[in-house]
Amino acid sequence: MNAARDYLALRFPAMAGQPVAEGRVCQYELTPDTHFIVDRHPAIVGGWVVGGGSGHGFKHGPALGENLSALVVGDATAAAALAPPDNRFALRPREAGIGLRTSGVAPAG
Repeated sequence: MNAARDYLALRFPAMAGQPVAEGRVCQYELTPDTHFIVDRHPAIVGGWVVGGGSGHGFKHGPALGENLSALVVGDATAAAALAPPDNRFALRPREAGIGLRTSGVAPAG
């Protein structure tokens, strides 16, 4: 909290001493390699797993939804046109990758 107050004082001096009116937690979910997950659930017939994008996923939501819709209804042509050709969205173990949102260092064991 002190770091936030210090930055606020630097950028917006008149606001620095004001009370905090509200606080929220922003959940951040991300796969280690930063790619989305769009795949069948391994144990639930007809179930799908879609996620791994956090705020990045929000802006891609319409395209992910279109891809998922094609997969669910079995439209292989549309699904192939909407998904990357390398199966990167598959539900599988993932390795940490170097990216803007990951350190590139795998977590310790």
